[in-house]
This record gives sequence, structure tokens and C-alpha cells, in this order.
Amino acid sequence: MQPAGPPASLRCVRRQAACSPWLGKAPAAAATSSGSRRASCQQRHAKCAAGPLCGGRSGRRCGTRSSIARSGAGGSAAVAARGPAPTSRRDAAAAGTGSGGGSSGECQDVGNAVHLEHVNLEVPDLYLARVFYTEGLGLTPDPETLGWQRGGPFVTWYNIGQQQLHIIKGPAQSTRGTILLKLPPAGSGSLQRTAERLAALEPVLAGTAFGFRVVPSPAQQQQQAQRQAQSPGRAEASASSSSGGSRSESSSSSSSIASIEVTDPWGQRFLLADSLPGFPWPAGIAELQLPCFPGTAHLIARFYSEVLGARVVEDGSGGSSSSSGSGGSGSGGGGKRSSIPSSSSGSSDSGHASAGAAGCRVYLGPGSCLRFTEDPALGEHTAEAAERLWSGWHVAFYVASFSPPFSSVLDLGLNLLDHPYRDKSPDLPAALANRQFRFKDIVHLDGFGKRGELLYCLGHEVRSLHHPGYLRPLHNRRDFAHE
Repeated sequence: MQPAGPPASLRCVRRQAACSPWLGKAPAAAATSSGSRRASCQQRHAKCAAGPLCGGRSGRRCGTRSSIARSGAGGSAAVAARGPAPTSRRDAAAAGTGSGGGSSGECQDVGNAVHLEHVNLEVPDLYLARVFYTEGLGLTPDPETLGWQRGGPFVTWYNIGQQQLHIIKGPAQSTRGTILLKLPPAGSGSLQRTAERLAALEPVLAGTAFGFRVVPSPAQQQQQAQRQAQSPGRAEASASSSSGGSRSESSSSSSSIASIEVTDPWGQRFLLADSLPGFPWPAGIAELQLPCFPGTAHLIARFYSEVLGARVVEDGSGGSSSSSGSGGSGSGGGGKRSSIPSSSSGSSDSGHASAGAAGCRVYLGPGSCLRFTEDPALGEHTAEAAERLWSGWHVAFYVASFSPPFSSVLDLGLNLLDHPYRDKSPDLPAALANRQFRFKDIVHLDGFGKRGELLYCLGHEVRSLHHPGYLRPLHNRRDFAHE
């Protein structure tokens, strides 16, 4: 039996290396040996670069299907990515409706990341945290775990659907962006009840960064505009009461509330909505809206696609800071403009991120994603600035194919061992024993998949589907329950 040849990715790397002296040069008109070699070499490389395998980018990406899609004014175009668990068909142009049940298959596609499980934040006061998360947001402290299972007595897990917020005692941490939470379905009155609970907390949380603002629905905004035209003084008083976080705003019916913007006692922003196209569960974590440095969104997208095999959609013009404008379809993953709400205060703490800025969505499961948006207010990108942007928080998610992403992280030198948790995974046997590994650095990958400069820092807890926590039943308030 003849031994198998090198994999397609390696063949493409060798082919590019052999062709590099000739690429970009016109074939010789005469039928010389060197001219024939140039022509043949260009033809072979053009087949690789222009075909559906590597989308014009050779190296480690060749020979694999795409898990990156781009959404822009002209629709979405698939570009290549190396993924540990490639899909059975190419990720075609995304033209879906953006809902979980749309006609386009991409609306329900996920990549190798299949479930976002929790977001981990540290706060200095667990009592105030309990008041905020249970009495304010209405979440349920997980009753099935003891302190030693959670990492210690100063750790509380709050359930929201089939996902969690892990709150740990320590220096205050923030994502510097907004966490979008889906509350129970529209019409259930969940937003109205939440506004009432938040208003009742104002005396308790006075003196902290806590605050909230009710965002009226378009119909309510139209009514306010009509009242303002009829009686400007009365309309101004009504508008000030509806945006100031007072008790009067909670008297609105649930149908008049589009969303609620909330800031926790330490400055972390949340956006609450009860209707999110493409989010399939009654309640949960839909998006982490994160600011990134100008010119880095498309590089971040490539990292997640190549290293983790995640499904990624690039919004705008493929990474330029002046996007052509058509965003993705929210948590569904199609190609139309997003109907997912975003915080009016912007994507970052600076509050200057533009809604039309370039960005990307990294899907970590059905309906859940990291949404990176380029924010000029962050200033010039440097590795030091990217490191300063991270406060130590992390996100945990499950992947279907576990060992290839770990090997990629290990090869890139990104495996994180300097962390306070029990699991340390210096090699594959340890990662398999722990059923998870961690990393924090998102880096630029060159044409051959080699490590480049630091783009962004974010704690990642990557879990195998064999992890005992995968889809374990979580207790919720009745209207938050996972169905």
C-alpha cells in the first residue's frame, strides 16, 4: 500500500513556497522551460487561491470548508477557515431572515462551539450582588451546587435559562461592553415586572453605580412624540420620568417597553429584552457586546474560525473602520440588518462605538455570540493597550471537537496555566482529564497560521462535551425555565 500523501493544507503551503518566486509575474510568451514552469505554477496556485477551498488565503486554511461568512450591503460571502470540525457543506451566502426558523439554513448553523454556558465576573460585595441579580434581574441562585463545587464559599452561580452568571468575590470586573440578556417571552410582562423590581432597589443600591433606563417601544415613542407636539411641557416631564429610572416608568404596560438598560452596582452594563430573533430559549445570555480596536475585527474573526472552528460572521466591509453598513441578523446568523438591540451608551465604556462600525459575531451556540465592534474611542491598537483592556473576566463554552482546538492553542503558545482555578492543562492528557482548557490571548495569524501580535484579551474556558456540567438541568423561576 502506498503511504498517504501530505494533507491538503501542507500541500498548499509547499505549493505556495515553490510558486512564490513566480507569483505576480506574467508567463513568458515563449515556450521555454522557465516560462512553462511559471505558467503551470500560476495555474496551480490560482486554483487554490480562487477556488472554494481557501478563498484566496493559502497556508493552514487550504483544503477545509468555510466557517466564516461576511455580511455587507451586497449580502454575505463565505471565506475560508480551518476548523477542527468542518461542516458537511459550505457556509453559503447568508440571506436568511435572522430568526431561528428562517428559510435560510445559515439561520440555524453553528460551528464547533455549541453552547455558551456562563460568564464569570468578580464583584467586591456578594450581598449587593445577590440583591441586584435576584431581586433586580430575577435570576435564580443555583440550588444544586455547594461551595466546594463552585470553587469556594465566596462564589455564587445565578441561573438564567440553561446558562449562568458566575459571580465571585474579588476586585470589580467589567467586560467594558454590554451583556444582552433574553428575558421570558414578549407578552408575559417580564420587562414591566423587571422595571418595577429595579425601581424598588434604588434606595438599597444608592451610592453605587446602579442605574437603569426603560427604552420605550416604537409605538410608545410615537405616542410621546404626538403628546410633545400637542403639549411640549407635559411631554418633556413624561420623557424625563421615563428615562430616569424612577418608579413612574414601571407603570407602563409591558407592550410599551422595548428593552431596559441596566448598570450593576460596579459599572457592568446589561441590556434586557424579551424578544430576540434567532434566540431559541425563553431566557438566557444572547450576546456579549464587546469593543475592539479599529482594524482588528476581521483578524479576530479569523482567529476564532481557524483556532476554535467557531462559526463567525463578519459585519460591515470585512474589517475596515468605515463599514458599508449592513450588519448581521443578530443571534440567528443570517445576512440582513440586525434587529438585536444594543445599548444606547455604545459598545465600550467610552460610549463612542458607532452602530455602523465594522465588527464580527462569533457564535458560541444557538442564539449566543460574542459581538465585537470596532470602537475608535479605544485609540491606537497596541499589545499593551489590548492587555489593559481586560479586567480578568472569562466566558465558558463547549466545543464538539475538543482536541484539535487544544492542539492549536498549545502550538500557538496560548495555553493559560497562570489562573486561580483547580484545572491546569499543560498537555493534551491533562486537558482530557480536566475536560477543559483555558486561554486568554486572541492573536493575529499570518498566512501560514503562525502567531502574530496580540489583538484582544478575553478569558476562555473551553470545555469538552464530556464535561459533567454539559447541559445539566438548571433550576429557574417558572417563567425563566428552559423548555
